[in-house]
Amino acid sequence: MCHWCQVSCIFRFPAGVHWCCYPPQVVREWRIPLFRCAIHRDVFIVEVKATFFVAGFGVEGSLPPEQLAVDGRFQHEYVHCRGLRLHVATAGDPDAPLVMCLHSAFGGWFDYLLLIDELVNHGFRVAAVDLRGFGLSDKPPAGRDLRSIAGDVSSLISALSTTPATVLGAGAGGTIAWTVAAYYPAKVAALITIAAAHPADMWHAAWRQPWSHATPLIRGAVLRLPAAFVARKAGLLAHLDLLEHAGVNTTKTSPPLLQQAQLRRLSAQVAGVPAAMVSTARFELARIPRLWANKPVSCPVLSIHQGNATWAAIARQSKKRAPDFTECTTLAGRHLPHMLFPEATAAVIADFLHRRL
Repeated sequence: MCHWCQVSCIFRFPAGVHWCCYPPQVVREWRIPLFRCAIHRDVFIVEVKATFFVAGFGVEGSLPPEQLAVDGRFQHEYVHCRGLRLHVATAGDPDAPLVMCLHSAFGGWFDYLLLIDELVNHGFRVAAVDLRGFGLSDKPPAGRDLRSIAGDVSSLISALSTTPATVLGAGAGGTIAWTVAAYYPAKVAALITIAAAHPADMWHAAWRQPWSHATPLIRGAVLRLPAAFVARKAGLLAHLDLLEHAGVNTTKTSPPLLQQAQLRRLSAQVAGVPAAMVSTARFELARIPRLWANKPVSCPVLSIHQGNATWAAIARQSKKRAPDFTECTTLAGRHLPHMLFPEATAAVIADFLHRRL
């Protein structure tokens, strides 16, 4: 290995491709005869044995989506709505209240892999969906805008339940959940978001205090680059997004985080998914029509967030839109409590729903 920087450096492959290597977890075994350290230009011959945790390894289109159908105490189903076939992982009593789970921009239904079972134990029926363009769902070339995806979620609720559902969303999934609750109030009994806000509220907060929203603004600027270019880096963006959202109080080698990193890496290799990741990630700071921006949310709302000054300001804006607004700032895991601490997250959600519904 490189005499100067050991394993924590960027290597130049013979094909000229750079990969960013994150020690110390093992995900793949390499036996490459010749490397050149891109930082110190030290040429060396090496046999590398599975010592790197690599993001974005693989080629888009090289993986069948069926490999994302992880086994567990749930069923993988396909629901037809609005001319699309959407993949849903369902669990729980069909007569129990439905909780519809919407994943983040760089994830998939597997974002709620551990939370599904915990919510079922609290007496709910859970449906974790792959949004259009993701995972095992259909990937139409058009209709990746916020309005179309909100319509998909509304139709999916009607297909799975005869009564209004609780919509749970994290990240960009929370942005979609806010939009569904505002535009389809008859379909939503309660709204739960994790590190997410209504797109109009987030946009105004970011431009009022840009110094407090540096990361979303920089990410938004990168995502405004040509989609074809950004999509080629979707695997790396998905990995960096996971590490940034996990927080410093969480070990980067925890089993749930490593499992999510592997599933995101696989998802980015499915044909059509990187483009959907990029378009969905743009929702966080999306400008929406004035008719949508001014719509109130009448259902009970639970916002799970970090509790710092930035999110406190966003919460004050959200309370103007949703009078029945509740905050939870006690969960660990920064922006990923549903992945890293599913039992505690499910307890908070169940307590809120049992009191409000």
